[in-house]
Amino acid sequence: HTRFRNVTGVQTCALPISIPAEYTCDGSWPSLSWIGVPEGTESLALIVLDTTDTSVDAVGRAHWVVHDIAPSVSSIDGGAVPTGAIVAANAFGTPEAPELAWHAPCPPAGEMHTYVFEIHALDQSIELPPETPAGDMIRAIDFATIATASLSGSVLAI
Repeated sequence: HTRFRNVTGVQTCALPISIPAEYTCDGSWPSLSWIGVPEGTESLALIVLDTTDTSVDAVGRAHWVVHDIAPSVSSIDGGAVPTGAIVAANAFGTPEAPELAWHAPCPPAGEMHTYVFEIHALDQSIELPPETPAGDMIRAIDFATIATASLSGSVLAI
């Protein structure tokens, strides 16, 4: 995979980068932007993973999976999904009742978790239903990825 030139969003001056409180627990997702979408991109996908929590999948627990974002889109505003984009299942629902939503970072008290925000340029649209389990959806996105960029941040629960 190649990389986008830049992705911006959840960041502060602290190291490790700390995700602001308004985007944790019951909060909304942050605004994110990117540049350098490569030619040949058919659609974009956004994945947010808790890479500390590998209880559901070895790559991390999916908090948000959005695909079919138009390649002309260069940002996502906090609380707004781009027109035409599909919010897929995260890793918090069940097969009988999938959770098709943002699941804000909210680690157990006393734990620090790292969250990775990934934007993927895809050479095809994802043709799976939104309720497809997050791990399967992420593997389909990875298969179709021609470029990616990521940004990570941490949350320390008190």
